[in-house]
Amino acid sequence: MIMTSIEKEWFRLEKQMIPKRLEFKKQLQEEDDLVDAKCAVCDDGESENNNAIVFCDGCDIAVHQDCYGVPFIPEGQWMCRRCLIAPKHNISCILCPNTNGAFKRTDCNNWAHLACAIWIPETTIGNLVYMEPIQGIENIPKSRWKLNCFLCHQRIGACIQCYNKTCFTAFHPSCARRAKLYMHMRGGAQGVILDPNALEAFCDKHSPADWKRTNDTDYHVTRIQDEFRYSERARNTGHQNNSFSPKITLHIKLGKNRNQLLKVSDLTLAERWKTPGGGPVIPRKIFLAVLSGIKGFEFGRKRQVLAEICRYWTLKREMKRGAALVKRLQMELEMLPDHSDLYESELKERKEFAEALKKDVEHLRHLAELVCSRESYSLEIEQLTGKCIDMVYNFRSILCQEVVEWAIKMDRKHTLWQLKDSEKFQEEYPHVKTIDIILTECKDGTLQDFDLLEEALRVFYESAQAHFGDSPERKAASRNWLSLVQYLMSARKRASNMVIDEETGNLCVDGIDVDDGFDV
Repeated sequence: MIMTSIEKEWFRLEKQMIPKRLEFKKQLQEEDDLVDAKCAVCDDGESENNNAIVFCDGCDIAVHQDCYGVPFIPEGQWMCRRCLIAPKHNISCILCPNTNGAFKRTDCNNWAHLACAIWIPETTIGNLVYMEPIQGIENIPKSRWKLNCFLCHQRIGACIQCYNKTCFTAFHPSCARRAKLYMHMRGGAQGVILDPNALEAFCDKHSPADWKRTNDTDYHVTRIQDEFRYSERARNTGHQNNSFSPKITLHIKLGKNRNQLLKVSDLTLAERWKTPGGGPVIPRKIFLAVLSGIKGFEFGRKRQVLAEICRYWTLKREMKRGAALVKRLQMELEMLPDHSDLYESELKERKEFAEALKKDVEHLRHLAELVCSRESYSLEIEQLTGKCIDMVYNFRSILCQEVVEWAIKMDRKHTLWQLKDSEKFQEEYPHVKTIDIILTECKDGTLQDFDLLEEALRVFYESAQAHFGDSPERKAASRNWLSLVQYLMSARKRASNMVIDEETGNLCVDGIDVDDGFDV
């Protein structure tokens, strides 16, 4: 249950940072041009029938058949050597600091990029059909191991140098590929093996001008240098650690160093939320949210237990290469729209369209509210008009109805009203109209005469008093009858003061033509 809660909280957090996450991942894995699907060995996107580009079903790396040594494409899944031999292990290239790319085993039981092995002169390929193993690592001179890459500034692995005779700038082949330096490989990997002079690599200063302009080399060089510089700064300041537990503790106690963390670059923060193996680290927000959710459970040391579960969750995610533990959440995350490949102008255009659409929706909502208000007033006017028409044509029945409703209102305990359901009262007085029948006749217009109304009410009240006998209900009915007589006299007086049209018998109202003013 706690693992599921952690997974759901991480999913909510991951949904909010999808564009940044995809863009950062695209930069680190060098998937800047997903449409071309260039080979990870020769950096060429063209393919032929006998030399097609195949994709690994494990890491989605793209390679030519000849470049990577795939003589036959299997009918089912195809895995690269890294995903086939060590799918759950974090492997690194012995020749460079980069962890992504097309790997092959060496004869000394290590791993290396096939592209790095091709570009370094001292290394060779044992089997040209399967392009493995990589041989000659021991033949690389110490001077090459000591070269410092001007892109990553790390003395890791073996570097090559600019092919300009007067330039000695050193760089790793994989770093140069990420920085979009000019690295030409005529004939692909097989052509280089047959002709070592088919390789040409230049630094950023000596790359052809057309190449630099087309591939924006200067920008990518600066980006790669900043990326490695921030990574080195994070390692030096202790933000990255090879041990797993201190990293978890750092993020659980994040609140104490909040001001300091805000000064670190976004890239450093992004790296800090992952273990060296790429597993996500639980931030303080998720830790506290899950902790508040388990407060109702009775067990001790909740913080310590939750911290250990968080470590276990990170190890599980690291083992699955960052994939979600709940398959439904992973599928939902993959189906979310990705806007990271849009240009700034396209995003601006979409934003302007969304804002205009929002204004239109607000305008429609306002118009709908005005229409509702108008219809409400129209309904109220129609109801008032109907009452006016009833008052003109049926004023007598309306006055009689008011008298009966007043009598019902005075019956606070509803003793008189309940007589309509009394079988005993109906057996004793079968011909007496109960007050509900009198009210119905007033509404129907069958009872419009005050004399008839007074007679019906008098008979009902006398029968009710006789039915109640010597009880408090009898006294209450007697008091109500006396009050009703006074109200009935007031209604008679109001009716006598009304102006009646002698020809039609309808009520005359100032400003209303009774004959022609209404169409009923």
